[in-house]
Parts: sequence; structure tokens; C-alpha cells
Amino acid sequence: LTCDWSSDVCSSDLEAGETASGPSFLPVALPAADPSGRALLLVAAVNPDFFANYYEQALSDPADSAALASFDGRFIAGTSNITLAPGESLARLAPFARFLPEREHGSYEDEGLATGLALSAFRASRTQPLVVLVSQSHAQTMREWLDAVRWGVLLAVALEVLVILLTLWAWRGARQCEAAERRLRDQLRLSSE
Repeated sequence: LTCDWSSDVCSSDLEAGETASGPSFLPVALPAADPSGRALLLVAAVNPDFFANYYEQALSDPADSAALASFDGRFIAGTSNITLAPGESLARLAPFARFLPEREHGSYEDEGLATGLALSAFRASRTQPLVVLVSQSHAQTMREWLDAVRWGVLLAVALEVLVILLTLWAWRGARQCEAAERRLRDQLRLSSE
């Protein structure tokens, strides 16, 4: 990894298609000043497994997936259901192929991180060349949506059946009333003759 610390820009020595192996870290450099005003540069090496562990804990379903990638689409870290090695390309995914750099966040329905068709979202960092991606399989999304709306739909159907029954009852009552009025008119006409 080669870094120009004055501009916080880092680039990989990996060639296109190559993947990293062995221990890895994310370099983070932040400008600072000591009490006398002298310029300093704070440098830290962040373990990517921190992000993988955080994503595993943050996601409620083990089938969901999340990843941290470089701005150019190289996989850095992610949940255990993603079978990519650090450095592999995610450039085929919609954020890198269609949205970045014009949009720094968004959601889409397309190929996911660990599954086929998925509902996914991404956000690019404003301060670092990093992108966070989260995916949930389309089937899982539909199951959760159906679970969430099931009782509402059943209630709506029950209310619709109730409205239909009340309408039929009112219509029947109106017809009986009309028939009773007709019989009464007929009896009055017969009695007046």
C-alpha cells in the first residue's frame, strides 16, 4: 500500500484482478496540531475485521450481508456470508457500475453481495475513499414485508366482507320495505273500491 500522507491518498500496489493475502490493515491519517501549533499527522492502522465483526453484530439476520469496499470497488471486509477475499473486485455491483461517483448514497434492487437478486443500499464516505454496502435477499425482503402486512391485509379483507354483508342486509331491508309498501297500497286500493 502506497500513501501520500499530505493528501490522505492511498493506492494499492496490487495489479487489477490480484487479491491481497495475509494480514491487512486500513491506514488512516488525520492532520492535527500540538498545543504550540506545530502541524502533526496522526496515523492509525485499522483492522478490517473490526468492520466485519461490527456488521455481523449490527445485522439482525445472518442471511443479510454487509461489506466495506474501496471507492474503486475493491472488497475490504464484510460479513461471513460473503465469499470474497480482500482485494477482489465488486465493480460489477450497481453502486460502482451505475451510481458512483455521481451519487454518494442510494438503494437499488439488483445483484447483492452474497445472494442473487437483493434489495441493497450503499453510502460512500465523505472523508475517506470507502463505500459501505448492505444487502438483503429479495426473497427475505418479501417474507418480512408479507409478515408485516399480513394482519393488516386480513383485517382489510374482514372489513370489506363486513361492508359487503351490511350492504346486502341494507339492500334486503330496502327491498322488504318496498314490498311491504306495495302490499299496503294494494290493500288500500282494494278496500277503497
